[in-house]
Amino acid sequence: MKQIELSVQVRMQRGKNVAKKLLREGKIPAVVYGKEGESLPLTVDLRQLQKILNTPAGANAIFDLVFGADSVQDKITAMISDLQYDSLSRELLHVDFKEIELDEPVEAEVLLNLTGEAKGVKLGGIIQQQLRSLRVECLPKNLPQQIDVDLTDLEIGDSLKVGQLTTDGSFKILNDPEEIIVIIIPPTLEVKEEEAAPSADEEGGENKENKAEE
Repeated sequence: MKQIELSVQVRMQRGKNVAKKLLREGKIPAVVYGKEGESLPLTVDLRQLQKILNTPAGANAIFDLVFGADSVQDKITAMISDLQYDSLSRELLHVDFKEIELDEPVEAEVLLNLTGEAKGVKLGGIIQQQLRSLRVECLPKNLPQQIDVDLTDLEIGDSLKVGQLTTDGSFKILNDPEEIIVIIIPPTLEVKEEEAAPSADEEGGENKENKAEE
């Protein structure tokens, strides 16, 4: 995965009032954590960050955090470790980065992409997805944007486990091999309307009984 440049500024002030002021300016507070646990408060452009988050790489993008000319630092290579959103508006409020080295493995959560039409689905079966992402470990350059899961050969009643996936060897899956990704379940049995509704003779009988009682 290629690195994406994101302009950042060192943030000297902190607090809720500062965060609100930044939001009015189209920016949000951020922090980058170094390899030794040290932290550096930052300010990032909200629109630029959201544009990157909307790419296929999404929250797993590899960032080159580029500092301004007045900074003692040139850039830091990092990944997102946490995104904080407003619980009501879902507006992005804060982002945490963690510094990485391009020649050292990283861990990330990668979304699954179901492909192919299962044989069981063609016969009326229903896909029940248990996992939507997998935890992987690899070098940053090998981090996949998504993991394709082929369902073509699955019959009704079949399941696909993590350990059954085949990869190109560029990344390691950290999930339990016995975890189930998908199951093809039988179609739901529905009571037919004509079976559930009373017949005309039954209705007639009920009416006769009611009239007799009257």
